[in-house]
Amino acid sequence: MLQPIKNWLVKNAVLLSIVFTILVAIASLVKPTSFPKTGVSFSDKIAHTAIYFILTILWLFSMMKQKVSQYPFSKIGIAILLLVIGYGIFIEFLQDTLTDYRSFDYYDMLANTLGACLGFLIFRGFQQQIVNLKSVENSMLDKN
Repeated sequence: MLQPIKNWLVKNAVLLSIVFTILVAIASLVKPTSFPKTGVSFSDKIAHTAIYFILTILWLFSMMKQKVSQYPFSKIGIAILLLVIGYGIFIEFLQDTLTDYRSFDYYDMLANTLGACLGFLIFRGFQQQIVNLKSVENSMLDKN
């Protein structure tokens, strides 16, 4: 039962990455209705770290799935890492300039950066298993 879900996720990795990126922006810019503002919240920073961890993993997997293998992973991976960190900083500036109910927070930027870096490092550590998943996908496509 999980195989069709796994196949769908692999085939639609870029779409999933784009949708998740848009959802991060929306969630970061909408007015919070049930979240009281209480200074530096530890659980809020964990959420930021987790979201940017997932965002980084999604984009790394998406780009690895694409035929961009003419570049070494380190170049692609570093570019994605820097883009995700830049995206987090950009969102913080947007919160400060576009809304009057959200504010710029250095701790959020730090949590976002930590999540992106952890995502990069863990992805890098599991890169061989992910390459094996890609070769399984390619063999499935060859059979069709």
